[in-house]
Amino acid sequence: RFNGNGFEVFDPIKADYEINFTKIFKDNEGTLWLGTLGDGMFSAKSSIIRTISKEDGLENDIMLSLSELSDLCVWSIFEDSKNRIWLGAEEMYRLNSLDLSMKGERIDTSHGFYGNVIHSITEDTKGNIWIGALDGLFKYDGKKFQGFGSADGLSSNNVRVIHEEKSGVLLVGTISGLFKKEDERFTLISLRSETEKENENEPYVRAIYEGEDGEFWIGSYGDGLFRLKDNEVCNITSKDGLFDDIVSHLVKDNDDNYWMRS
Repeated sequence: RFNGNGFEVFDPIKADYEINFTKIFKDNEGTLWLGTLGDGMFSAKSSIIRTISKEDGLENDIMLSLSELSDLCVWSIFEDSKNRIWLGAEEMYRLNSLDLSMKGERIDTSHGFYGNVIHSITEDTKGNIWIGALDGLFKYDGKKFQGFGSADGLSSNNVRVIHEEKSGVLLVGTISGLFKKEDERFTLISLRSETEKENENEPYVRAIYEGEDGEFWIGSYGDGLFRLKDNEVCNITSKDGLFDDIVSHLVKDNDDNYWMRS
């Protein structure tokens, strides 16, 4: 944990054995949700800690995040405006209350949802839940799921990240480029120059961050970092001093420092 001056050991579980933590998420009540490798999921608030596992509705006890591993991985955790916790794994799960005494549920074809390997979950300003999966983009309006894919303008059904602009425009990052939603279709936002378009595919988009001045920072898998503003694109790679050409996550702290991970 970063305390403002340096990093310190943060051990909220205080177990007598080693736990491999793979995901940390903080909800609006200050509860930490901790994904692990093989020990289920912990929720920690002050001195109250409870393990969430198969008995609470999860399919397995292995919780991974933000890394390309084999199966049994949780890729995303999201809290919506109704205080429901959505878990994106090979399948999708939802805890319908922060009250951990209430069992969660699997969201599947019986709900009208047919996505697999859930990479990203977010909510737009209208209350729609957007889900990015290996086999498409899905919208849940509170009643039903609607799927979007190549037939709707996306060049790939493999959706990795979703972000709603401050203006309300939905941005979708796929393994073959960045797209924006216009009405019910999606349009490519090219991150390549006219010369590059002749020889290179659009980048594999892994992260989207919107800056305060209207600029967008786009993390990619293998092509470094892109800065997009007013339709002008700047590409920053390891040749320019970037730590890695894989940028999977990107945030900015209160001191205007950008934090990235591969």
